[in-house]
Amino acid sequence: MGNRPNIVSPWKAAYDQFSPDDIVSAGTSFMAGNGYLGYRGTFPEWRAREYAACIVSDTYDMADGTWKELCSIPNALVTKTELNSREVSLHTGAISGYVLGIDTSAGITYGSYRWEQDGHSCGISFSRFAHLEQIHTIPQRIIITPDCSGELKLTTGIDGDVWSLHGDHFSSVTPRKYQQSLAAVCITAEKGLEITCSQHCRISGAVPNHISVIHDDRSLYREYTIPVNAGIPVVIEQVMSVHTIHDVSSPLEHSLQHGSDASAKGFDQLLLEQKTAWSREWQRFDITLEDEENSEDQLLFRFNSYHQRIATPSHTDHLPIGARGLSCQAYQGAAFWDQEIFNLPMYIHTDPDIARKLLTYRYKTLDGARKKAKRLGYSGAFYAWVSGDTGDELCPDYFFREVITGRPIRNHFNDWQIHISPDIAYAVLNYYRITGDWEFMTVHGAEMLCEISRFLFSRSSFRKDRNRYDILRVLGPDEYHENVDNNAFTNYQARYVLQGTLDILSQLEQQDPQMFRMLQQRLKLSSDEYIWWQEMTQLLYLPPPNESTGFIEQFQGYFALEDASPEELTQRLLDPQEYWGAPIGVAQDTQVIKQADVIQLFVLHTDLFSREVMEKCYRYYEPRTHHRSSLSPAVHAIAAARLGMKHEAFRYFRTAAAIDLYSTHAPVSGGTFIGGIHTAACGAIWQTAVFGFAGYRADDASLSFDPLIPEAWKTLSFRLAYRGQGFHARISNSFVTVTADKGNTRSLVFSSGESRYTLEPGKILTYTPR
Repeated sequence: MGNRPNIVSPWKAAYDQFSPDDIVSAGTSFMAGNGYLGYRGTFPEWRAREYAACIVSDTYDMADGTWKELCSIPNALVTKTELNSREVSLHTGAISGYVLGIDTSAGITYGSYRWEQDGHSCGISFSRFAHLEQIHTIPQRIIITPDCSGELKLTTGIDGDVWSLHGDHFSSVTPRKYQQSLAAVCITAEKGLEITCSQHCRISGAVPNHISVIHDDRSLYREYTIPVNAGIPVVIEQVMSVHTIHDVSSPLEHSLQHGSDASAKGFDQLLLEQKTAWSREWQRFDITLEDEENSEDQLLFRFNSYHQRIATPSHTDHLPIGARGLSCQAYQGAAFWDQEIFNLPMYIHTDPDIARKLLTYRYKTLDGARKKAKRLGYSGAFYAWVSGDTGDELCPDYFFREVITGRPIRNHFNDWQIHISPDIAYAVLNYYRITGDWEFMTVHGAEMLCEISRFLFSRSSFRKDRNRYDILRVLGPDEYHENVDNNAFTNYQARYVLQGTLDILSQLEQQDPQMFRMLQQRLKLSSDEYIWWQEMTQLLYLPPPNESTGFIEQFQGYFALEDASPEELTQRLLDPQEYWGAPIGVAQDTQVIKQADVIQLFVLHTDLFSREVMEKCYRYYEPRTHHRSSLSPAVHAIAAARLGMKHEAFRYFRTAAAIDLYSTHAPVSGGTFIGGIHTAACGAIWQTAVFGFAGYRADDASLSFDPLIPEAWKTLSFRLAYRGQGFHARISNSFVTVTADKGNTRSLVFSSGESRYTLEPGKILTYTPR
């Protein structure tokens, strides 16, 4: 933990002091990205030692024999400056006026500082963004204003010294020089994947009197010697262009042409395009507060939505949202259950086209899930806990290390954390429920549901003596406790999915008998399977609320564990970096849990439980939760808001929303680097506003709001989509105002208590929530 960035405006945050301790967190928080690539928030002169990096999607490769991850490529925007033979950087001379920040309104990383040494001084500023529409393009503009006359030397080009977590991914990096550009052709070590980046540079405000070329095995630079006059700025405009063999058949040719075209437009024109594109995005998913004095909360909403958006590969339907997005290589650029439970809802309710692409990715990786299930002795589809481009399991058996001995720890995330499959099925059902996209369901969704139901049935055990189905030896969302039986979250999710599958198949048989028969034939579905699934929905053990306490036991035997607190367990650690969970962690034999588990169940299935049961369970589990997962605070914020715990909900919202901006989570756990943007937590912040504080619910009969808005906010406003109809909502504790889009084709029905209201296309409705 270093300095804390300042809230500059409801759209901007920035550091105003330089500290080496902030380099990692600033690089993560202030990164530029567009779902295709991510460029960390670093100054132009920074290199691998300052964690400068550009991470590119769809480049999965293994360098060390263990970790398959996305590639960090050569940096084609690095720029070193010398003024009168003195290096200008944050590590030399006297520094003042330091700023490094992010403008979320258009995804712009920006920074500046004044440098002085031996009577020589200048100001440096830069702006950089990843073009939201021209996704292969990163423009950068640097402005250097000398306070003295003399000679400026600029060294800019392609830096082959790459920051990579798990080894060198390139068997070769070949720099190439052209008249107007520089390029590097990279070949990955495992797959032989070609990745090309190029740099295109223009200088104005002064004319270089000498240009030379500097190169080594992997790097290539042009060095410009430029006479300068005091007070006259030198402007450097650069474009980095990136293509891979997955994008085009000739990455080098396209990178050069694409970069040349972008460079010819100029930075200002590219910036105008960027602002226009982002303005359209914000119209879809911005959460706005009425009171501008709450600029910190407003910025926190936008900061998290910005990072959710730039982590999303909206340009394709065969890639996931990585658990750390494109901010670094941690978690391998791969999807977890996070994608469906935390990232997807914002898109389901605001941009269903993106939601469909993300679910189509899961359909395209269905064979990988089938392969995993078969390898472990089950039927159907057991999705990878860590899923890349193919759906094959990327999670290693040994994820953490015992920090005292250095020995690897065998965890069972990849074979016992089975809730990943019903979580994906839950998302498919939720997507259909909100969008009404029957075409997706018939072409993709029904097959996914059937294969997941097959897996759940094959993974269960039938107890004849108790006439019930159990699901044994699992991990729930709480990863501290492995090898547990009948985890409540897992079992309730499984029952919901099995019933949902049967309902969809019944609907399909009635509405499209031919498609139903084709599905039966393709999957070789037997009538026996329907009977088995129906029986399992009726007989699956669902941990009930205890008759005397009202508590739902997280898993069998949980209440028999030592009742300790996270604070007590902290005192038992021999090393602060110890992993707390199974098989040898301090929490495994106690009731301390890593993150929301039963509370997570309530957030997804509120209608299954009484408010009294949910409140009693919240009060029991909340003080026993370590919140070591970044997912946990937002889940507690949503649950607390629904239970009317306004101050508790707001406290957890603040905790969740600040995780990345204020760098509150340690980047290392159990000896493993897990830093970077917490994309699922970012997605969950949108949910805290809409499902938590606004209390939005959607069902077949009507839409409703049950608000619990913090007084300081006054109102929450946002846009939503429901079954092809769009509307804007402005919510307070005393009124709800909804405005239907003019282009809607049918009315929407809203409810409040026993009252029903109809909203026609283009009309405005205001009512009092009850």
